[in-house]
Amino acid sequence: DQHLTWSLHLKSLKLILSRENGLLARLRYYCSQHLLRTVYFALFDSHLRYGCQIWGQSNSQTHQEIQKLQNKAIRIMTFNNKRTSTAPLLKELKIMSLSQHVRMENSLLVLNHFKKETPQANADLFQYVNEQHHHNTRGALSKNIKLPQVRTTKYGLESIQYKSAKDWNYLFNTMNIDPPIQNMSNHIFVKALKSYFLT
Repeated sequence: DQHLTWSLHLKSLKLILSRENGLLARLRYYCSQHLLRTVYFALFDSHLRYGCQIWGQSNSQTHQEIQKLQNKAIRIMTFNNKRTSTAPLLKELKIMSLSQHVRMENSLLVLNHFKKETPQANADLFQYVNEQHHHNTRGALSKNIKLPQVRTTKYGLESIQYKSAKDWNYLFNTMNIDPPIQNMSNHIFVKALKSYFLT
């Protein structure tokens, strides 16, 4: 639907996250960083992650603005100025970025698909490359997912199907997870992804 932009949701989200940053800024003087991190997950991260797989696929200006609000939260919690890079701070606090949350949700979608835990209507959503090729190509041996053919950016390159397949292929080939991946529980898979992102 070309009219489904999530603009109202994202506008509301920015207001909520700005409010939570104000709270974190006041609390940081009166509690430990451990407690502040707990407050962050309860009030900020919970809103940040809600529906992020749907609205967070594109690198739009709004997406970048929300990422900036998360970066601000991290700097507030660590008493750093706005010029400080947040990449090492995120790892230090063991907090995933917005884009990492989206990639995790995308990868979980693929995992659940091959574990046959998604609706039957999505049965053909993803397909291994080796189901297309009967000879041992590099993609077949590495359990890559076939990238769907796309014609547009918004409904193709930024679609959940395309981005999920792309994220899966990248993560699966860089995390050194041995197949069969279908036997891995979601809990263990999420733990492996977090370790990969935050180390």
